[in-house]
Amino acid sequence: MTIRPWTTVDVATLRRDYPNTPTRDLAARLDRTERAVSRMAEKLELKKSREYRSTVLADMLRAAYFRRTGGQQAAPGDNA
Repeated sequence: MTIRPWTTVDVATLRRDYPNTPTRDLAARLDRTERAVSRMAEKLELKKSREYRSTVLADMLRAAYFRRTGGQQAAPGDNA
């Protein structure tokens, strides 16, 4: 396995897009592994934005709720 150095363009892309882009998508765009992207982001002290994290969390909670309820939406006022 060869390790490809990060170019200034790669780093600029990472700095610009990492906060609001899924790591998987960014890794594909940069032709790198998700782990490589995550490690470089950590090295550069980059974080996902609050908006991105809240969207991801909401999606995860929604998916878990639908799995638990078999896809049924709760009736208004239902505290199930």
